[in-house]
Amino acid sequence: MVMTCEPGLYVAAEGIGIRLENDILITQGAPEDLVGERLLCPEEIERIMQEK
Repeated sequence: MVMTCEPGLYVAAEGIGIRLENDILITQGAPEDLVGERLLCPEEIERIMQEK
């Protein structure tokens, strides 16, 4: 089974929202983070948004 964790931050007054999605694989063994080692820090998100 795969579960999705989607924490979000929405600021209606400024018209912005950020949602990070992370998928977790659940098996009989230990859960596996499918995003892996990729870090999502504010600087990375800002850089990606400026490229769009």
